[in-house]
Amino acid sequence: MVAPVAPAVEQVWSRGSEWGSTFVVLACWIAAVLGIAYFTLGADLLGITGLIFLVGGLGAVVLSYPILITLERPVRITPEQAARDYFGALSHHFPHYRRMWLLLSARGRTSPQFASYEGFKAYWIARLGQLHEGRAGRFSPLVFQVEEFHAEKSAGKTEIDARLRLRVLVRGRRSEGPIGSMLLARSFVRGPDGMWYLNEGTLADRTPAP
Repeated sequence: MVAPVAPAVEQVWSRGSEWGSTFVVLACWIAAVLGIAYFTLGADLLGITGLIFLVGGLGAVVLSYPILITLERPVRITPEQAARDYFGALSHHFPHYRRMWLLLSARGRTSPQFASYEGFKAYWIARLGQLHEGRAGRFSPLVFQVEEFHAEKSAGKTEIDARLRLRVLVRGRRSEGPIGSMLLARSFVRGPDGMWYLNEGTLADRTPAP
């Protein structure tokens, strides 16, 4: 018997898969805040109750950060859009690694550097640290711009190869020019949702940074 062919994209992007873990954390946080507030209110500690709601509200906003930076859906009708959405998820104070992971094909989720979401996240934290070193402050967000995208027309295709240039700038210091410029060769595959996914999730470059 011939073994079934594994799907090129095992998990398509969805709001539920992108925000699910954040909603769970938020729900637990809100439940804890309400629980504590219930006991302090029952003890007539109105001042403490108000403080709990204040701190709880601020905490909920902070925990909602992954949702706030991904309110815009990743539209990947073309491979170029897929590349822009993937690297665009890095362009925040706290990059949205979950979205990046969801925009990878089955092949893209396995490499010598990682084979799980945890390994993928660790890889990018280390890689961003390397890009920051000697060029930008640790907490300065980097901006990743996809330029010079070259590929065949994607209409009617299920897989395509492309070349692109990725420029890395420091937010607030764009006028100083990029701190890195890499020529990348990437392949893309169309998922069952009709959208494009990347077959590689690393930042292996072909040209040295200026």
